[in-house]
Amino acid sequence: MVFGELALLLDDSHPSWLNRDDFETVLKRETFQEYQTRKGFISKHPFFAQLGQEAIENLALTAETVEVKPDKVILNEGDVPNCIYLLW
Repeated sequence: MVFGELALLLDDSHPSWLNRDDFETVLKRETFQEYQTRKGFISKHPFFAQLGQEAIENLALTAETVEVKPDKVILNEGDVPNCIYLLW
């Protein structure tokens, strides 16, 4: 569920405690922090270390961070992956 869906489910009698500008500020800050984390990790990884700054930034912008449980299988032997997995 995302913020907008949650807002639709809430009772209209309660005052809004987070306006659009505040939400956008928080979202932008969180998104930028996630981007910075991915960019730092990618730039330090030996496989990508030789790439230029623009390529690293593009990877960081398009990368997706996914959290999985320790026992979760993300790829089986013989599977053809549709992406690159970097584990940290």
